[in-house]
Amino acid sequence: MGTNFFKPKLLNRKRIGQMLEGIFDVPLFLLISSMGYGKTTAVKDFLKTQKNLSHSWFSLNSYENDELWLWQKFCQSLAATDPDLSRRLAEYGLPQTAVDRERILDITKNVVTSRTILVIDDYHENKSPSIDLLLTTIARSSIPRL
Repeated sequence: MGTNFFKPKLLNRKRIGQMLEGIFDVPLFLLISSMGYGKTTAVKDFLKTQKNLSHSWFSLNSYENDELWLWQKFCQSLAATDPDLSRRLAEYGLPQTAVDRERILDITKNVVTSRTILVIDDYHENKSPSIDLLLTTIARSSIPRL
């Protein structure tokens, strides 16, 4: 019997890594390509090389369609980077209005004091208009250090 095992090989995407250096120059950085091209792995590898940088990772899935659950999951994703921000946003609740979004924006501006990256993996799976509007508001506001 042969003992040939398939040994998968991860490709080092140097070009993507170089492109990711641009995340600090813009308030919103999109990495788009077909599934299987190594976007998630490239971002994780890039984050491992960064010093003095906090990051939160928020993954979306096609089966998640409950806005309240997504909000809680989003808030929980912030806990590793900033437990205070995570708690305060969870207590505030899912933003429904422009006033809610502005208040959450103010909370975020006041709490984020060091260079922080929010990674949203598989954003195309987002089914929450409220979270979409909030993230759009955050990106447009160009929060320093975020």
